[in-house]
Amino acid sequence: MFFKVGVSALMVVGLVGCSLRPTPGSDLAFQRNAQANILRMTAEQEPISGPISLEEAMARALKYNLDLRVKRDQVMLANTKLDLEHYGMLPNAVIEAGYVRRSNDNASTSLDLLSNTRDRSFATSQDRRQRSSDISISWDILDFGLSYVRAQQAADDVLISREIWRKAVHELLEDVRAEFWRASTYQRLIDRLQQLGKRTDAAIANSQRLSNEDQLNRLTVLHAERELIRVKQAINDLEQNLLGAKAELARLMNLKPGTAFTLDATRPTHTSKPLDLPLDELLEVAVAQRPELRQNWYEQRINVQEAKAQVLSILPSLRGYATRSQSSNSFLADGSWMSAGAAVSWSLIKAFEYPARSRANKAHQEILERQALALSMAVVTQVYLSLLQQDYFTEKLSLAQKHLSVQKRITRQMRMEAKAQRVSEQELILEEMNELIAEAKYDISFAERQKAYGSLISSLGLELPVSLDRRADIKTLSSALQSGWNADLHSRVTASRKVQRPARH
Repeated sequence: MFFKVGVSALMVVGLVGCSLRPTPGSDLAFQRNAQANILRMTAEQEPISGPISLEEAMARALKYNLDLRVKRDQVMLANTKLDLEHYGMLPNAVIEAGYVRRSNDNASTSLDLLSNTRDRSFATSQDRRQRSSDISISWDILDFGLSYVRAQQAADDVLISREIWRKAVHELLEDVRAEFWRASTYQRLIDRLQQLGKRTDAAIANSQRLSNEDQLNRLTVLHAERELIRVKQAINDLEQNLLGAKAELARLMNLKPGTAFTLDATRPTHTSKPLDLPLDELLEVAVAQRPELRQNWYEQRINVQEAKAQVLSILPSLRGYATRSQSSNSFLADGSWMSAGAAVSWSLIKAFEYPARSRANKAHQEILERQALALSMAVVTQVYLSLLQQDYFTEKLSLAQKHLSVQKRITRQMRMEAKAQRVSEQELILEEMNELIAEAKYDISFAERQKAYGSLISSLGLELPVSLDRRADIKTLSSALQSGWNADLHSRVTASRKVQRPARH
């Protein structure tokens, strides 16, 4: 009976398993999931209380940016995996309990081998119902060694995930700095661009009217109309160039699209001093500090540990164990007993595999070392280009400022001439557009110089000047960033060199 019931249960389970089919989600389920995701995207964020400064934009990005949160969660996951690896070095403890019931007695006879006679009586040494329990502790020395190596590799994985997070922080702050100043340019000039666009449309319509009425020389009117259309094109190009900056900045700060906010576009009064350190020292700092190269270094260390694991895997395994057992079988003289023992095992296949695994490990190490050289060349090139860009955009900003100053004086003089009716409205619009373009170019040059400064910091791979506390509010984090970024870059580079090259005694 019990056999039939067991077979029937197995058949039912098998039929259920074979009947499983892919079940796509319903439209309602996807809709509810979308609504939940939209609500969770910007949940538990501090509201905007005023104009956003550059430091506050950075603080919001560091605290709320979802891509950076993923990198931070990966660091936490790596730490959790490291904690799990520690348990692999502990002895293995197993508790077992069981219950057995038979439909009849487990009876048997015996055969006398000397007389070759069989005992006709049946006997049993087991109850029909039995309960048993075992507590077993075992420890494999080879498993302990391998677990120790794997734990060391997991610890390096934690450090790798942190370097990946640090690189994401550098890229995020660089993007925030660039988009902030582009968005501030749009915020400062958009009203004037739109007003000038309306005046240009009116002037074009007036020019077309004069051309149709033949009140002026047709060629002269067409030339003026062409210049006005060029003005309109320049206005549209400026708007298009700056239009997406604010939306991109909102994404970096994890603000919902369409959220209204203004920027505190006050330019810093201080200017970053040029780095007067020798180029070789800057390159040494970058190669030592960049997250990509540190990640490669940890990967090489993991590969070295992998070579140790391969050696351990071919050694004989020694396992010791101790067990405490109990049984309710009434035929036993003692239903409780202790047992202990040891066992040795050796996998011959792994021993034959070792030469091939060793060659693969050495090849991987050579690849990592060459990747380190390639990354080093890329890093030192980025530092060199960043220094050149810093000088280039500094000079470009100076020229843009001089050009804007001259253009403002020209526009001021043109307004006086237009008031005295010595120049036309079209000529005045052209000069006002030139002033607006000059101002926009100055703002864009300032934004490019700020981006070049951020690229220089990122290329050097310097640590953040503040510690990121997830529990800190936006105001506290903004203040810390402001004081940290205002620090002289030269002193930060010098401090990093002291850390990586301790004094010799």
